Amino acid sequence: MRAGLACLLYFLLCLVGLQSEEVRAKVVYVKVVNLQDLTSKPVYVGQRIRVQYNLMLFSQAKFLGAELENLPDPKELKRLNFTPNWVASGTDSYSTTYNYKVLGTKAVIPALKVSAFVQDQDYLDKSSAPAIPLQVVDLSAHPNYVGVVATNFSVTGYKVKEYDTTHNILVFELQAKGANLEDFKIPGEFKQGFEGSHSGTDNVSGVYYCILPKSMQSLSFNYFSLQEAQFKELHFSLIPIEESVSTQSNLKPKNNLLLFSNIFLMGLLLVVIVCYFLTSYKNTALVVAILLMGVLLWNVLSTYRTGVLRANATIKILPTQNSTLLLIPKQALHVKIIGEHAKYYKIMTDDEKIGWVRKEDVE
Repeated sequence: MRAGLACLLYFLLCLVGLQSEEVRAKVVYVKVVNLQDLTSKPVYVGQRIRVQYNLMLFSQAKFLGAELENLPDPKELKRLNFTPNWVASGTDSYSTTYNYKVLGTKAVIPALKVSAFVQDQDYLDKSSAPAIPLQVVDLSAHPNYVGVVATNFSVTGYKVKEYDTTHNILVFELQAKGANLEDFKIPGEFKQGFEGSHSGTDNVSGVYYCILPKSMQSLSFNYFSLQEAQFKELHFSLIPIEESVSTQSNLKPKNNLLLFSNIFLMGLLLVVIVCYFLTSYKNTALVVAILLMGVLLWNVLSTYRTGVLRANATIKILPTQNSTLLLIPKQALHVKIIGEHAKYYKIMTDDEKIGWVRKEDVE
């Protein structure tokens, strides 16, 4: 009898303890605000996603911190912010956003564990938001896909110029929002890459170049629009155009002012020669004719300046510090100087390759 009463008393004490723990479990609570979107909508390899958390505190608990229960698989998911700030969004309420980049089709957002402390009860409590498996779609099978998913994506300008005897160079500026622009690559076996890029909180931009065979008359590629949930195509004409200031120029650029001045000098020289035969001022006409001939020859022979490019100097595609290298000659080269910009000369080598070098590297 006594043993039965003791068991009953022990059961009642355990029940009271469990009820007490159940009440204490409500001191801190965390949830994923955008859980419905993350579980019901597909995401894409390369896409940047946000996981928004909301934290509630009770019984004057103090928030201690948060941590992922497991690190994400680095082949499937990449963390973009490692120490996100929890911002007060009301009385005893906090919110934050974890940013990730999806890398594989088996990506899972790790569970998040938060903790809080009630000082007068000397009680530490924890709560967890569950792990979230993602519905990932791989778009790489599309034959003309450049690897970019974006909310907004646009080309703000582009230029096509002659690069050498067999290639043209295409340079264009990209602007995008919510995009993985760092993954941009046009399908094809040709030299390409970024000349510069800028990343903001959500907006990114960059200057991209491609060196393409002259046999290509057009170029097109596709990115994936997150707004429209479909591929969008961009198209370029690859017919070179002339411009006053350009990335590259024709192999033998024409100086219109010099051309017109030479025509004027030739006309003036012809008039002086006529005067030599038809007037009595033969000596004067002869002196003027010699001077005009000298100026004309100077203009013709000095169309290009020449110089010697020192060995191991860098020849770049664009006149910028971080531009892609075109060539590093092991020996000094005789070059023609066909233009300049800021601290750079535009030069042409004997094999008719055009590039930019620092002025200090040319003697």
